[in-house]
Amino acid sequence: MVDSNTIPLMFLAQVEGRCQIQRLIPGETYQQAYDWTDEWIEGASREIPQFGPEVRTKEYKITWRIVANSGQDEGVIRPVIGAKGWPFYPGASMKGAFLRACTEEEALRYCGGQVSKKETQPGILRFHGGFPQE
Repeated sequence: MVDSNTIPLMFLAQVEGRCQIQRLIPGETYQQAYDWTDEWIEGASREIPQFGPEVRTKEYKITWRIVANSGQDEGVIRPVIGAKGWPFYPGASMKGAFLRACTEEEALRYCGGQVSKKETQPGILRFHGGFPQE
C-alpha cells in the first residue's frame, strides 16, 4: 500500500484530518496550504518546455481580466497569479472558454461529455493551462 505522506497534497482528498489546502484553519499558525505551495513550486520546471511535434501550442493575447476556478468551488474565486507572482491561465478555465465558443457537437467531440443517461464520451483535447512566454 502507498504511504499517503508521499502523495502530493494536490491529489489527496480534501477532508478533515487528511488534507486542508482548500481553507485556512482559524487560529492555527501552521497551515497545509503553505506546504502545498512549496510542493507546487518544487514540482515546477524553471525552464520553458520544448514540446515534440505531436503537441500543439497557441499564443493568445488576453485583453480582459481572467477570473478562474469560479465554477470549481462555489463562492470561491481563486487568483490566476501563481506562486512567485507568475500569471497562470488554468486548463479548466481554458476549457470553459473553449466550450463557450463551440457548438454542442464540437463540445462533445473536443471536450467530451454525456452521450446518454448512463454513458459518457471522452474528448480528444486536454487543457493543461498556460504561463506567459516572456
